[in-house]
Amino acid sequence: MGLMDSLISAGANAAKSHLDGQNTSDTGGLNILGLAGIASSLLQQSGGISGLLAKFQDAGLGDIAASWMGSDTNLPVSGDQLQQALGGDTLDNLAQGTGTDGQGLASQLANMLPNLIDQFTPAGAVDGDGMPDLGSITGFLGKFIKT
Repeated sequence: MGLMDSLISAGANAAKSHLDGQNTSDTGGLNILGLAGIASSLLQQSGGISGLLAKFQDAGLGDIAASWMGSDTNLPVSGDQLQQALGGDTLDNLAQGTGTDGQGLASQLANMLPNLIDQFTPAGAVDGDGMPDLGSITGFLGKFIKT
């Protein structure tokens, strides 16, 4: 199993192991830790925030992703646009074992990702390696997901 497969598997396993936990009300069945694990895996396999933003740029969605950085209003992204930027296979692999499919996961990530990127790029630029740790992502999500 390659590094990419290991990262995807780790994210899916994190989500799967926390599906029956708390804090699932606004995440379509995934709790904060599960969704944070998936977001962390997505960032890892994309090469951090910069790599993720580059995927959106390559898909012709750079203006949407660029709006998530800094203090301006975040433009929304749809699940379909997220699949366009990331690829359906990536989302299907991340969704394995979570009780949803790639499209369902894309919808959940589309609701969370703009605010997550905004949180970790407050000055309009990626700090350091652009790889927020799982604890930071979980803490951020905990502010916005009702229990």
